Amino acid sequence: MPVVLFALLVAASACAVGPDYATPDPANQPMPLSSVDMPDAEAAGVASGRPIVSDWWTTFKDAELDSLVARLVDQNLDVRTAMARVREARALRGVSESALYPQLTFNGQVGDQGRGDKFHSSITYLVGFDAQWELDVFGGIRRGVEAAGAALEASIEGRRAALVSLLGELGLNYVELRTNQRQLDIAKRNVSLQEKTLGLVTIRRNAKIASDLEVAQAARLVESTRASVPALEQAIAKNIFRLSVLVGQVPSALLDELGKPAPVPSVPPTIPVGLGSELLLRRPDIRQAERNMHAACANVGVAEAALYPQFSLTGNIGYASAGGLNAGTPQFYVGPAVTWPIFSGFKIVENIKATDARLEQAVLAYRQAILLALEDVENSVTAYAKETVRRETLGKAALEAEKAERLAQVQYKNGLVDFLNVVDAEGTLAAAQQQLVQSEQTLLTDLIAVYKSLGGGWDVFDVHLAEHEVQPSDTELPR
Repeated sequence: MPVVLFALLVAASACAVGPDYATPDPANQPMPLSSVDMPDAEAAGVASGRPIVSDWWTTFKDAELDSLVARLVDQNLDVRTAMARVREARALRGVSESALYPQLTFNGQVGDQGRGDKFHSSITYLVGFDAQWELDVFGGIRRGVEAAGAALEASIEGRRAALVSLLGELGLNYVELRTNQRQLDIAKRNVSLQEKTLGLVTIRRNAKIASDLEVAQAARLVESTRASVPALEQAIAKNIFRLSVLVGQVPSALLDELGKPAPVPSVPPTIPVGLGSELLLRRPDIRQAERNMHAACANVGVAEAALYPQFSLTGNIGYASAGGLNAGTPQFYVGPAVTWPIFSGFKIVENIKATDARLEQAVLAYRQAILLALEDVENSVTAYAKETVRRETLGKAALEAEKAERLAQVQYKNGLVDFLNVVDAEGTLAAAQQQLVQSEQTLLTDLIAVYKSLGGGWDVFDVHLAEHEVQPSDTELPR
């Protein structure tokens, strides 16, 4: 009879409580991006072709940036923390899987047993093994393993999402560094230009051709431009400090390496962004939300399994002695066991309701992640396209400001205009040049935001990081 019962329980274990999860199919959710069809987007080279975002930083053709990216992947502490979370989730999945196997426990006991007379006592020995194997008849344990597996996959997506974010932050700080260095160079050149003008006005004043007011105006312009230099130098230092920390080093580690000015990265001619539905397959935050939804679905089955009886096979074998080593006898037991909570104050029912609510939250979070991702792409593409137009306009304005400054200098030397025209022309030129550089920085920032919104960067290093995740950490723990 026990054998027949065991066979029936094994056959019944082919079923599992709770809903069966079905992965959403992105092909059934076509989502075109409206910003791609704008005239400004077309002029900026934005297209709906297959996105090339895996190694987006290489489109800037900057060897220093490539080097920083490689160091970030290997040394950034946030990346390593995310990898540790993956190892934790993998271990927890192993804990869940262990419930599918028999559990064996060793027991040993020895004591002095008295009989009411201090002169009459005996040594008692008890040695044996206990075994228990819970039969997953209704699939509660398997649902737990399923939930742990989905949680592991969600943690992997979390590590990927962290890498996407960190790569974007690295790119933004690097662009800002090179832009600040260029602005500093422009400021210093303008100071030199304005100092020459101040010298010219001083000579003319000494020759009774110019007034003291003109000298004061020229000196004010020089000092006003010179005042922008310390702020730019401070900004450059902050950029280098941040980049150093991003690659897992002390803030001052890259001062010598990055302190020397270098060109601002250039913008690629075309940017294919693809369709919105492709985000479901590429963006790690959406993939993570989908895996969390799977885990929540499986946990509903875990909660429902508590409604049903738990069947197990138990057994023990041992040796007991109550009067010395030679007086003991072996003992053993094997047989089925059942546990079924009849009443627990509606605890099980309320727990099922709670897991249902968590599943609903996970579904809504998944939908929200999709909407936020689409909004992210629309915003970044629109901003990039519009800034492209603005940069072209500012470029033309800077060229005209240079012409006006040169013309004002010539006319002033020939006595045709007042010196105030020179001051205005030089101030306008400095402002136009700074606006143009800031627009170029904004354009690059918007471009990086496009790449980030498309979920670019994680797949290049995925195999490399996965290999390191299964290895023990080399982090030195505090003692």
